[in-house]
Amino acid sequence: MATKVSKIAIKKPSGEVKTAPIGKAHDDLHTSGKRGFVLNNGKFVGREEGAKVAKAAKQTTTKSPRLHSHNLIKGKK
Repeated sequence: MATKVSKIAIKKPSGEVKTAPIGKAHDDLHTSGKRGFVLNNGKFVGREEGAKVAKAAKQTTTKSPRLHSHNLIKGKK
C-alpha cells in the first residue's frame, strides 16, 4: 500500500496527537502544539514530510515545501 496522508494532526507537548479528517483545518482541533499530519501507517509527520508524502500520493498540487491542511485535495484519502 502506498503511503498517504490520512488525517490532519497536532502533536501536543505531552506527546498526545489530536486528529481530524482531511477537509478540516488545524484550527478546528482547538489545541496548540506541532502542526502536522498522520499517515495511513499511523506515523505523525511535520509539514515538510507531509508535503513530500502528499505530493507523491497526488493528494496536493501545492508547490510549497510545507503542507497546510487547506492544501490537501478533499476526497483524496
